[in-house]
Amino acid sequence: MRELKGEHAPMLLAMLAYQEPFSDVKTQESLQNMFPSMMQHPDTTAAEVHARAGTTLASMAPLGMDAIAAILAMASKEPQGRAEWLVRAHIAGGGVRRTELLLQWLVGRTASELPQAPALDDAREALMAFNDLWPYTKEHAGLRDDLAQQIARVTSLFSGRWSESDVELLAVHAMNLQEFYPMHAENLRSAIGQSERWRKATAFFWVLVTHSFFWILLLYFYPRFPQVQAFFFWSPWVRRFTGFGYVGLLLTWVPFLRRRLLSPFKYLLVADAELAKFDPATYFKESMVSSPVSRKTESLTSAIPQLKGPSILEGASGLGAVPD
Repeated sequence: MRELKGEHAPMLLAMLAYQEPFSDVKTQESLQNMFPSMMQHPDTTAAEVHARAGTTLASMAPLGMDAIAAILAMASKEPQGRAEWLVRAHIAGGGVRRTELLLQWLVGRTASELPQAPALDDAREALMAFNDLWPYTKEHAGLRDDLAQQIARVTSLFSGRWSESDVELLAVHAMNLQEFYPMHAENLRSAIGQSERWRKATAFFWVLVTHSFFWILLLYFYPRFPQVQAFFFWSPWVRRFTGFGYVGLLLTWVPFLRRRLLSPFKYLLVADAELAKFDPATYFKESMVSSPVSRKTESLTSAIPQLKGPSILEGASGLGAVPD
């Protein structure tokens, strides 16, 4: 898209601001040079001059943002011809994506006319288009008011979901809005803060997921590889600093992880018990025991129906009392 060039282009843009009566000599000369037939009719209105200038501008498409801003401003100034001015802006933009986004969001559209549930990429493109248009709205107060409102609206739609590059664009918009639209600027800074907090939380989450997955892999390979056992699990300093503090606690307090930690030494731990030579007949599950707390005598299976934590059995040697 190119900026307006040529002797007629600035004249046409100036004509969009003409107001009746056309008594100024310079104005009359401009109209006479551009539209001599109109000057033959003394009852020519400013709206007719604007429409003729706008149509001529649109015929020079594709035009730059300065012309697009001027045409969009006319749609706000002359609401009775709003549809025609939007058509002229569409033609002047040459079908460029960002111009079409401006037409979707600006010129006093009602809530029902605005895009419903736009995608994040579309909202991002709209903010870029708003940024392109902003410098050319200085002379068009109504258009700038509308633009400021839509910048705040689009930003709020995805508050907390903007990327780092989006935050840079939002900061530019906040700076542009600060002088005349401080409330909108504050809303943008709030959205920037939410996005940064969300980004940090997301980064922390993925670090935690990656770290957890790393230790799950170590637990999987742990029983098979002595190198993993020696370096990660039997080195307290490595486990403390690479485990982020929580790995050691889990290995100590989660039964499954404790069993996994001791699994390579299972046979060594029960070797002295000589389980292969164990005679089940020597174990009498109905042995009577007495609790030192209740001083009640009952069968072993009634006193300890299931093991929950450490249990201590005291008895004479040979009765089969073992700690667990």
